[in-house]
Amino acid sequence: MPEIRPAAAGGTRCLALLEQSADGVLLLDPATERILWANGRLLRWLGYTREEITSLTEGDLIATEGSAVSLERVQRVLREGMIPVQLCCYRCADGSLREMEASRSLVSRGVGRLIMVNLRDAAEIRRSYVSSNDTLTGLPNRSLLLERLDGEIARAKRWGRLVAVMVLNLDRFRFVNDALGNRLGDLILCAAAGRLLGVVRGSDTVGRLAGDEFAVVLGGLRDVRAADIVARKIVGAFEEHFQAGGQDVFLTGGIGITVYPRDGDDGETLLRYAGTAMRHAKERGRSNHWFFTPDLGAAVSESIRLDNALRKAMEREEFLLHYQPEVDIVSRRIVGLEALLRWRSPEFGLVGPERVVRLAEESGLILTLGDWVLERACEQHAVWLREGLPGGRMAVNLSARQFHQPKFEEKVAGILARTGLDAGFLELELTESLLMQDAAGAVRTLRELRNMGVRIAVDDFGTGYSSLSYLKRFPLDKLKIDQTFIRDLGVDPDAGTITEAVVGLAHTLRLRTVAEGVENEAQLEFLRALGCDEAQGYFFGRPVPAADTERILQAEAGRLKTGDRWLERDA
Repeated sequence: MPEIRPAAAGGTRCLALLEQSADGVLLLDPATERILWANGRLLRWLGYTREEITSLTEGDLIATEGSAVSLERVQRVLREGMIPVQLCCYRCADGSLREMEASRSLVSRGVGRLIMVNLRDAAEIRRSYVSSNDTLTGLPNRSLLLERLDGEIARAKRWGRLVAVMVLNLDRFRFVNDALGNRLGDLILCAAAGRLLGVVRGSDTVGRLAGDEFAVVLGGLRDVRAADIVARKIVGAFEEHFQAGGQDVFLTGGIGITVYPRDGDDGETLLRYAGTAMRHAKERGRSNHWFFTPDLGAAVSESIRLDNALRKAMEREEFLLHYQPEVDIVSRRIVGLEALLRWRSPEFGLVGPERVVRLAEESGLILTLGDWVLERACEQHAVWLREGLPGGRMAVNLSARQFHQPKFEEKVAGILARTGLDAGFLELELTESLLMQDAAGAVRTLRELRNMGVRIAVDDFGTGYSSLSYLKRFPLDKLKIDQTFIRDLGVDPDAGTITEAVVGLAHTLRLRTVAEGVENEAQLEFLRALGCDEAQGYFFGRPVPAADTERILQAEAGRLKTGDRWLERDA
């Protein structure tokens, strides 16, 4: 049997390197297929001594393989110089089998040629893959992505190139996932991963950070404009709808971009700043991309401080509700109150509801906070009604996640039972876009709520779908006309035309109408002439705390006894 000597194999240094390899290594004689040498790692894996293994051929080691297959493989290596990775089961000395990934290549030695077989343990490869790749999409996870990003930065530093990092977050995916279910949501995430891979180069890295958030690393760039071009291609790739469960699902995304070395010199910093730029892009609307700038860094610091303060606000009882009256336009009596969230922060002052809701959505606190608002408003209104104060209905705004959570109607029933408020005094306000996220599910939930006696209003009507077909489909009680139309009454003829059309449409469907943002008598009279039912706005009063609202309701009770009308007490 041929021997392998250090000199013939390229010297002791070559064998020493193979001995230190992380792979198992075999050296074969191509003429006889005999094993000439094996490194210590492979001997330990398979349990042979070097004397035992060098008495065998590789074909002897591979289970279920005939001599013809072994010979054909050797001939292929001699023809092509190498064979890509193949999965094989190798026999261990104790008779057990070990699955290995084997790649084979032809190497030269002083007196001829050898076949070198590099072997890797398949189970270890799978364990390594699971620890470094996302189990759903197969993309690199955050850890592997950062490892590759650091490698790109090192190469860019050496060659004077740029590296771009992009973070993509899908718009409204959380609501789509809630509506369609996790199985279809996972299919959409896999399809999104495929679209990203279809846009970038093979040398680029696409990874999944978490949930519906992906990252892209573009290495070896000469110009920052290349990153802008790729971002636009990604936006274009998401313009086509996804198919899920027989439904067409449209998903856009916001993209934030950072560039090495301009924005940072390490992967963690670049990835964090790209996330900051992504959030800024999403604030500017859907399908946007934005490059990081230093002022965004200051903004994110402020946002982090706000988020930390918000998480502590509930336990510190910093949230409170203000109430604003809704008034019947003809009688000018208070027929309802709308509960509006406020956050009185010791650090940031009085924070308005829009900002609070956005922060709560981002931080995941929206369900806890939404439940608190609903229960607190019902509890307060039940107290006023027991005191004999005329409040009419209590209107509470719902977030999309709150409304679409499983068995939401049961949660409402529980709150009504605990607070003692009759369901007929509760009015829930939802936006048009909220209803359309899962129309079939929304119809079911609304019917359950209506069966309980709860009233349903569509808030900010006119800014979303404004479709007659969906109005007929949903069990509704009221439309609230968005204040942007009311503000321009008497100034913009289109505003009057739209408002008149909404009022007529609502009455055709036997829905009441409420005009939001009424600020003067002229607007009120215009709405009365159109037949609008109710109004709300600064003309009747700003949102005020519970104590001030109680005084307003007490004054209203006095006017009811004397027959006075709202706003005529000073006449």
